Amino acid sequence: MMPDTHASPPEQHIRTEFSALQTLARINATVLDMGDMLAEALNILADAFHYRSLAIILIDDQTAKPRLAAISAEPPHPTIEALLPFAEKTLADATLQKTDSPHVWSIPLAIGQLPVGALVISDDTLANATDHTAEFLTTYASQITVGITAANLYQKTREQQQQALTRRQIAEHLQQLATIINATLDLDDVLKLILERIQNVVPYQYAAVMLLRGQTLTLRATDGFIAEPLAINTTENIFYQQALLQQY
Repeated sequence: MMPDTHASPPEQHIRTEFSALQTLARINATVLDMGDMLAEALNILADAFHYRSLAIILIDDQTAKPRLAAISAEPPHPTIEALLPFAEKTLADATLQKTDSPHVWSIPLAIGQLPVGALVISDDTLANATDHTAEFLTTYASQITVGITAANLYQKTREQQQQALTRRQIAEHLQQLATIINATLDLDDVLKLILERIQNVVPYQYAAVMLLRGQTLTLRATDGFIAEPLAINTTENIFYQQALLQQY
């Protein structure tokens, strides 16, 4: 007998679905790390419906290639290569993809009409799943997408704040350097202070300052190593000539 795909689920089943959606909404509002949020989203489904295997595939923003972002299954875990055949259509045009043998559903994760990934579920109970199950899983997947959007926004905000902090720190170090330089007239002291302060802006292991006077390049200050006095005749040094030509 074919399953009745239009049958109404029991009231307890509907309550379980509603509880899962509520729990996911709380996770979306409190867990801002992408990996943690996706793992929690799968755990909620696993605890509520005991699906054998759950995975989330995301399309990487940088490479546009699919990657396995989260998984909930007994070892050995399926690889991205094993999962992709069940989700190719979902990833291409954000449509629900069903496979009967084995029983695997791929539910689209999409922002508007743009596919960003897939929720892949493998379980024998999907053989008797109804239209209601498809509607619930589609709704659940859309809530995962809400969490993905929030996590991406949080990450971008943090990166912007870090960049602003870095620029402010660089400006402060340069201002301090200018103050120190103006406080001394000894060239060697000034060069040593420059190297010390640059370390705060551009971390390095070794650094040196060489000054050009006439045709001679002289080593005047070092940090991180001790060097013998050095003077290079720039008219005779091929490496200096090549470096000079690269500037023009």
